[in-house]
Amino acid sequence: MVARCKLPLDIEELEEGGYLGICPVLPGCHAEGETISEVIENIQEAARLVIEFRLEQGLGLPKGLVESDVPGVLHSEVLVAVPLQSYNPTPRLKMFDHRPMEVPRLLDK
Repeated sequence: MVARCKLPLDIEELEEGGYLGICPVLPGCHAEGETISEVIENIQEAARLVIEFRLEQGLGLPKGLVESDVPGVLHSEVLVAVPLQSYNPTPRLKMFDHRPMEVPRLLDK
């Protein structure tokens, strides 16, 4: 019998290159990789080893593990960083500005 668990995963870019993945609900569960997909693959193996070790030692499973009944589905969240200097809300605000516009009167001349 196999249990499938959904684990939160935090991935950060390392200054020296590559990525570090940390599973915050499994103490000691972290992995590195050259790419994000490599980190995910490595953290899956690390998580499996940590969970097996905890069960063998009679430590049980930590709180925060959520069993998944959907096989083969990856659930994820993505954090997107956007430089604020490139954000200019003014054009969007003008689009919703419904005040009357001054229209030149061509017939008054």
